[in-house]
Amino acid sequence: MSGARVLFTSFFNHQVPAARRWAEREVEIVELLARSGLVPALAPAPGPWGIPGGQPLPRTLPRYDQASFIWRLVSSNHREHARGMGMFASHSEAAAHAAEAQAVAGALTIVPLCRPGDGFHGWTAVTSGQPLMSCAQWYPKPAERDRAAALAVDRLPQARIMDRPLKHGQRPRLAAGQNGIPAGSGAGTTGN
Repeated sequence: MSGARVLFTSFFNHQVPAARRWAEREVEIVELLARSGLVPALAPAPGPWGIPGGQPLPRTLPRYDQASFIWRLVSSNHREHARGMGMFASHSEAAAHAAEAQAVAGALTIVPLCRPGDGFHGWTAVTSGQPLMSCAQWYPKPAERDRAAALAVDRLPQARIMDRPLKHGQRPRLAAGQNGIPAGSGAGTTGN
C-alpha cells in the first residue's frame, strides 16, 4: 500500500489569498488545455470561480463568508502529488469529486502542458473532456512532469479519502487512529 491520501482543505472564503491563487492556477490550466487543441474548450471548473459556458449569469454572487473546499493527493510524508480540479461549496462535494476521480483513474488521459511565459511543464488528468486532477507544481523538464503524472495516476486508486477537511493554515498532523488512519500504521506520525 502506498500510504497516499486525499486531503481536503477548507478556505474561510473565496477571497483568501491562497484560495484566489488556487483559482487563478486552475484558470491557467483550463486555458492551456483549450489552447493545446487536445481537449475542446472547457467550461470553468466547478465552484464559485466560474460560470459554465452558455449559462446565464447567477442572480447572486458567492457570499463573502462562503467557504471553499479543495482536495489534494498527498503521500504518507505529506508530499503533494496532485490537486483536484475545482473549488467546492462543501466537503461532501469535494469528497464526491475525489471519489469520482478515483473511480475513473484507469481511464484518465494525461494531457501535458507547457506554460508559454517560462517554459515550465505541467499536466492535467482528463476524462470525457473534463479535467479532474492537475499537477501539484510546474516542472522545469518534461521528464520530471511525466514521472510526476505517472506517480499521481498510479497512487490515486488506492489513496485513502480522509473524512474531514483541514482548515487553511492547519498542518496535517494526524494521530494514528484519527481521521481514518489505522492505529499502528505509522502513517499519522510526523517529524520536524
